[in-house]
Amino acid sequence: MSFLLAGPLVAASEGQAVFFPASYNFAWAAAVVAVVAGVIWMIVTVVRSPLTRLAKALWIAVSIALPLVGVVTWLVLGRDARRSGAGSAS
Repeated sequence: MSFLLAGPLVAASEGQAVFFPASYNFAWAAAVVAVVAGVIWMIVTVVRSPLTRLAKALWIAVSIALPLVGVVTWLVLGRDARRSGAGSAS
């Protein structure tokens, strides 16, 4: 495995080995912020939705366990639940 780290992927100006440019850090940070914002938005909309308490708890559990999958699934499937008023208001 040490052969994978033998040479730099990107050469720094001072001759130091840099494996990833700094822009990768900004991109990953932006992705994390976007996912966290999506999860917060999803939790707020789930709590305000007319779903049952069990359905709300399951949606929130999915959003915490699988953040990206939960947000995308809520965008696709949760829209029908919000529009139809499925479940009882709690």
